[in-house]
Amino acid sequence: VPDLDTLVVPIGGGGLISGMAIAAKHIKPSIRIVGVQAELYPSMYNAVKSTGLPMRGDTLAEGIAVKSPGRLTTEIVRALVDDILLVDEVHL
Repeated sequence: VPDLDTLVVPIGGGGLISGMAIAAKHIKPSIRIVGVQAELYPSMYNAVKSTGLPMRGDTLAEGIAVKSPGRLTTEIVRALVDDILLVDEVHL
């Protein structure tokens, strides 16, 4: 998608977003990469932004409910990802 200016990717341990960021930045260095992480499990957010938000509870996003992101992937995320956003979940 040559006109894509922003790529939004879910984050768990960081593998998916790291690979996508490497590929996307290689193809289009100006692309903006934004990670999205469940507010209940902000492990990569904590690692990259040096915060200590708690990890707790049940989440709809079990596949990305990671308590500790990968060491290598954290460095790639720091280098290539433009922002990480935390999203909450609506419980009905």
